[in-house]
Amino acid sequence: MYPLYRKTILFLLILSISGVFLHAQSPPMSAEKLNDSMLNAWKTNLNNAVEIGKKGLEIAHETNDTFMLATISNNLAQTFLSMGKYDSARIYIHDAMQWYRLCEKEIEVLWCRYYLGMSYSDEGLNDLAFNEYQEILQSPYLNDDNDLRLFILNELGNIYYAQSLYNKAAEAFSQVRLSVTNDTINFIALSINLGDALSGMKMYDSAIVVLQEGLEYAEKSNRILRKAELLTSISRAWKDLERFNDAIVSIDKAILIYEEAEDYLGLSNSYKVKGGILVEKGAYNLANDYYFRSLKIDESLNIPHNTAETYCLIGECLQYKQEHEAALAYFGQAYEIAAKIGAGRAIEMALKGNALSYMALNDAEKAAAFMERYITVHDSILRIDVVGSAGQENRLSPPQKTKNSLKQLITLLSASLLICWVILLLYRNRTLKTAIKKSTDEKNL
Repeated sequence: MYPLYRKTILFLLILSISGVFLHAQSPPMSAEKLNDSMLNAWKTNLNNAVEIGKKGLEIAHETNDTFMLATISNNLAQTFLSMGKYDSARIYIHDAMQWYRLCEKEIEVLWCRYYLGMSYSDEGLNDLAFNEYQEILQSPYLNDDNDLRLFILNELGNIYYAQSLYNKAAEAFSQVRLSVTNDTINFIALSINLGDALSGMKMYDSAIVVLQEGLEYAEKSNRILRKAELLTSISRAWKDLERFNDAIVSIDKAILIYEEAEDYLGLSNSYKVKGGILVEKGAYNLANDYYFRSLKIDESLNIPHNTAETYCLIGECLQYKQEHEAALAYFGQAYEIAAKIGAGRAIEMALKGNALSYMALNDAEKAAAFMERYITVHDSILRIDVVGSAGQENRLSPPQKTKNSLKQLITLLSASLLICWVILLLYRNRTLKTAIKKSTDEKNL
């Protein structure tokens, strides 16, 4: 889901007030200039952004520039968030909060806590994210920043979406969207979020209407990259309606925009979407061509959780082609990357992919081992969702909880049936080996 327009707001905030806190005579390479360079590096190489930011912190320490220490720490935190390195992000968030408090910037402290909540929700720690957002909503300082309140409501919608509570997500997004009708940038962002939530509810026609409204705003205001994001979401909705030609037309428009803007992160995502459409059409070779294009970008931007998921998509595409040995290699690479950073979704995809490929290769023992690990990871993710909602029953309706429980039951039953199949296959293999051994022994006699 798309967070409200936080990076641009933060960028404008930095440009407007950072100069007041700089010394009259700045060094040739000031902390402020390095901070601006770090923001520019976000578009091309996040590793470079981190290195630039750390240099900026050194200079800010040398010049005792408390505000720039806070600002750069905050930007470094967002950089690590984009890279999926949540522990590192939280270290810099806490540093930024410390410096902002010294500057008596309580609103900025709340914004840091907002990013802290985002780090939890992105990692799947929804209970911690909920608690963080709840405490921010109760802060008296929030009365001075209605934008932050709307941002938090939007993130709560994101959490509902991540838990597949699409009704609740749509409700939250609708509430915020009604409050930002005069705010073109955020109306567009909420149109994307609400459209995706409606798609999750399988209300694809309604989703396309909402997304088209956002698209009109984007075209009138010349928000080119937002237009690309809307086209991407529209493409997904067309795909789910099995209108594949319409889906391809929309995603090709998005790809062209991202290419011209040199927005590589958006381009990587759009390549994945097009690959998924082509898989549905049975064009597996062409689909993997787009997945490999996406992989090249993910690796160059050094976003490990994206890289791991792309490896899994390649493996899944190879499974459709019955190339299971090759698929196993990609699932293995995906797991190795994902395990290092605790990327739960990619770990789950890799383990499931391994189990299915070994099953297709009639290697029952390995299939069973990977399926057992997959169930463990899947259950842990489900428990995170349940814990995340347990303390917030006033925000989650009972019908949604019933639906979630049913979904969990179906998943567990499916997994149980699969395990039974593996056990039967193991029994058959062992019986066959016993029979062969007995026959051999008789011949030797």
